[in-house]
Amino acid sequence: MRRDMRDPLPDGLDETDLPLWMRKPRRQLDWPFVAVAILCMLVVGPLIVRPGLPPLFGYEQAASRAIEISASLESGTIYPRWAPDFNYGYGSPLWNFVAPLPHYLTGLYRVALQASAEDSVKAVASLSVFMAGLGMLLLVRHRWGSYAGLVAAAVYIFSPQLMANKLYREGDLAALLALGLLPVTLAAVDRALTVRQGRSFAGAAIAVAALWLSDGLLGALMVMLVMGWLAWLWFADDEPRTPGWGLAGGAVLLGTLAAAIFWLPALVERNTIVWHSASSSAEVAPTLPWNEILLPPERIDRSAVNPPATASIGWAVWALPAALWGNALVESWRRTPRDRRAVARGDAFQWRVSQWFRKSLSSGQRTALYFLIVGFLLLVFVLIPSPARDVVRSAEQDILLLVTACGALAAGQGTLAWHALPQRAAQLGRVAVLAVIALFALPVLAVPGWSYERAADDAQDVIRTEIRGNMIGSFRDGWLLPASVATLPHESGVLINTYEADLIDKVAHDLLPPGTQVDTIEHTPRQERLAVDAGLALRVTLLTFDYPGWRAQVDGRDVAIHTTSDGFISVEVPPGRHEVKVYFGSTPARRAGWLIALVSLGLATVLVFRVDRQPGSAAPEKMASRHDFRLSAANSFVAVLLFGGAYGLAAAVPALGSIHSPEGVALPAEHAQPLALQGGIDLLGYDLSPAEDAAPGGTVRIVLYWRAVRPDIPNYQVDLAIVGADDPSRQLAAAQHRHPGGVPVSRWAHWPLGEAYVRDEYVLAIGDDAQPGIYRVLVQVGTCGDTALMPCASIDPLFVQGSSNSVLGQYIALSTDLRVE
Repeated sequence: MRRDMRDPLPDGLDETDLPLWMRKPRRQLDWPFVAVAILCMLVVGPLIVRPGLPPLFGYEQAASRAIEISASLESGTIYPRWAPDFNYGYGSPLWNFVAPLPHYLTGLYRVALQASAEDSVKAVASLSVFMAGLGMLLLVRHRWGSYAGLVAAAVYIFSPQLMANKLYREGDLAALLALGLLPVTLAAVDRALTVRQGRSFAGAAIAVAALWLSDGLLGALMVMLVMGWLAWLWFADDEPRTPGWGLAGGAVLLGTLAAAIFWLPALVERNTIVWHSASSSAEVAPTLPWNEILLPPERIDRSAVNPPATASIGWAVWALPAALWGNALVESWRRTPRDRRAVARGDAFQWRVSQWFRKSLSSGQRTALYFLIVGFLLLVFVLIPSPARDVVRSAEQDILLLVTACGALAAGQGTLAWHALPQRAAQLGRVAVLAVIALFALPVLAVPGWSYERAADDAQDVIRTEIRGNMIGSFRDGWLLPASVATLPHESGVLINTYEADLIDKVAHDLLPPGTQVDTIEHTPRQERLAVDAGLALRVTLLTFDYPGWRAQVDGRDVAIHTTSDGFISVEVPPGRHEVKVYFGSTPARRAGWLIALVSLGLATVLVFRVDRQPGSAAPEKMASRHDFRLSAANSFVAVLLFGGAYGLAAAVPALGSIHSPEGVALPAEHAQPLALQGGIDLLGYDLSPAEDAAPGGTVRIVLYWRAVRPDIPNYQVDLAIVGADDPSRQLAAAQHRHPGGVPVSRWAHWPLGEAYVRDEYVLAIGDDAQPGIYRVLVQVGTCGDTALMPCASIDPLFVQGSSNSVLGQYIALSTDLRVE
């Protein structure tokens, strides 16, 4: 007679005591997964719901790259190395040196769904956040349980570095994608280590390759973090070595080799490009103050067009794991016996440390201790001044992202301390931890608002934006040009007109001799076919930069490419009628990258089938007991309730996470100095630090606060100089910003006139040979004589107006002097 599944089992047995084939089949809803998905939706909700993209250079850059890559994909190019429409249509080798996955995903989404560039960027940004939250849950849950995964995911996605900075204040799509892929990669490698399945191995290899391809430096640092964790597990795990170790290590190796299509050409061909900085030589990367890193983020000003990124990592990232781990580590150390043998004190301490690590710490604590140690060391490295820190100052933001990930993982595992408490006290502790995380998240829930502005959606839009002086086809602080290009030439009006007519013709017709006919037969992102009819031998010049990979043929025969003084492609053509073909080919480094990637993919495919054919390679998934299932469901409900309540509280009481400067005032400014300029732009105030104890070899930070008072204003450039108070010819440092705050002035009218302001920051290096004395900061604003992306050497200055429209001169002298000692 068949047993009724509702009847209790005899002798106090539980279903988990039965073999798998005798257990009652049942399905469980993954409540923690649902809860984390809802929390991710809370994070990306404003980005999805509000029209348009935040007015951030990062998102504008991502949209332009989506447009460019989608055009290449539609033309049949699988992995483009050349961006033909950037740099006024002259082309750029950007794709050969930038990690391809962010713009490849946006371009693929745009092509597959025929979506706008704006929607493509939103989709990939949202995907990154969901991968960050759900990947963190899967990783931590597999090792330390559902509640630990819930805590780690909440700390991670609501951290100031991820949500506030990368998502809403910087629009850094590459860093967002890397932050999403890191926990996914750790989870995939961990699964390949513990579950011997071909698909687990393949997933780990794909994840490692994707991490390499997400963000150049940050992706490499994250892969090193994954490798370090594998090495730590090998050292810390007392379990016997299994074939899973070979699968996990092989997945990391093959994933790295598969990414050779990117990193190998980028390394080998690094001398084929020249970096042109858009910043003045005196400007340096800012040093992050330790108090700003450890304290909660400052409240955001809703009147700021470009609010600053916060240096804070959030208390939930460092204080929470410190509190959870501190007591556990102390108690485990106290339980560790001392060495009673007559040995040296150092040997006794070493023996006790070994006993503490091997016997007093649980297996879960030993595996998670890696992230606590790495996060602590990286945080100390950023906080304490040192020569090494000065060398990698530009990478400090990337290091803080690693600290954030390590802190979230350490916080998740630290919650296992509640298991030692009575059931009711443990549950109260779990609720309290979630409530504390939600409380710490309040400052980042204040999302800055933005006005709708149509983003670029085709190549013509990209060209127009560059003509206005906005470098969306490159980087914020400069751009890459082929080594043969000394400087970026001015835009070609004839070429721009062909873009506007959607009949792109890159032939320099003004350089052709009279009586010569050159027509464009075909134009694609990587090829030009021309019909030439000439009475004499000539050189046909294309308004495309020469770069390794370009090839030329005349009537099917290979010919040499010559480079003009401006770096353009030039081809010699004999008299008569000929067909000229100029196309972008490969190089030995690129072919080697493809070969290594294809071989690694082939090896991975063979290993996948070989592993799956081995008996006993698949392990059954464990079902949670009814008690654990109900507990995880309850914790998931509490998490959604708490974070939903925090989100509602931040919306109902904006003052908890934000401020609002009244018209004509910038509340964050340390010094108010309202001055009007005749061109429709006003100075509201400034910051100057340090003002009293600046030293040779140090830095000085200046922030200017500007607003627009007129809708029809052109783009202005700001020139700033620090000069001697008694001798203006004695210059300490100087800088020029083509666009104040990185936002073209002509766009300021998109925000409420008079109410919104733009924050313009300068961090200037003081020379080691600077003379002590009193210095004055002079600011000049004026129109730039051309549309170049670089700051103009000289400007047509605006006059500063007094209270009765009197003219005060062409310079603004900040009211606070700078003292160098």
